[in-house]
Amino acid sequence: MNDTADTLMRGIAADAPFRIAVVRTSTLVQEACRVHALALGGAEALARALTGLSLMAVMDKDWYRLSAQWIGRGPLGTINVDVRSPGSVRGYLTGGGYIGPVSAGLEGGTLSVIRQKEGGQYAQGQAELVSHDVDGDLEGWMRQSDQLGTVLRVLVHDWVEGQPRSVTGVMVQELPGADRGDLEGAVSSSLLDRSLTPQGLLEELAASAAPGLGTIDWLGSTPLAWDCGCSAARVERGVKLLGVAEIDEMISLGEEPEVRCEYCATVYRMDLAALRRLKAELLAAG
Repeated sequence: MNDTADTLMRGIAADAPFRIAVVRTSTLVQEACRVHALALGGAEALARALTGLSLMAVMDKDWYRLSAQWIGRGPLGTINVDVRSPGSVRGYLTGGGYIGPVSAGLEGGTLSVIRQKEGGQYAQGQAELVSHDVDGDLEGWMRQSDQLGTVLRVLVHDWVEGQPRSVTGVMVQELPGADRGDLEGAVSSSLLDRSLTPQGLLEELAASAAPGLGTIDWLGSTPLAWDCGCSAARVERGVKLLGVAEIDEMISLGEEPEVRCEYCATVYRMDLAALRRLKAELLAAG
């Protein structure tokens, strides 16, 4: 495996009641910044959101999709991130032009998280933004939702022209049976304050971030990639939901709708011939 590839690794401490996940998301974050023309505050906020939610994928072995929405009251606006099995990651924010500190960009607001299984079952939870720094708010949500001690930090480094070139993340969570207070002693202070500079393999990052865990038994890894999953076919299905009457009105007015995907900024254009085809398909289906 490429040592610099975007990857999520998960494991458990051999001699302590903790599990750990480490992740590298440098390439997909760079693509997100390019697609959305982000720099500085907006780039770091989305980097923390994309990376933090990727770490949360280890919570449930049956997960299919995780979605999170930070609804802030500051200039960063709303951050939306979606992670789908086996490792597709996408996201956007509404305040893409923001260049200041992340915490000042979110201010107050709420965090909403949806966990979905392959069969369609899902669970949704919501919490107030407490730390206002994106990854810390995910940590708080997990502490509240799972009732287990959790540390989650995203490390964003090597800035070039306002965009990060190195993005990694670490999540350490108690397992049942852990004593209260053990978690704080297991992780390094440099992880907690995000001053840790990641170097080398993800296993080395784990050792530096959580030295108190000792030996870690690694259970598996998942490649990650920036992947939206939108398509012209999906757009057509959405237009069909408008019904024959509304499609017919667009045809009569000569309208050729454009649909822009918020996640990947792709613009889909539908000409009159396509509208007539969709109308005919709806009429044929009865």
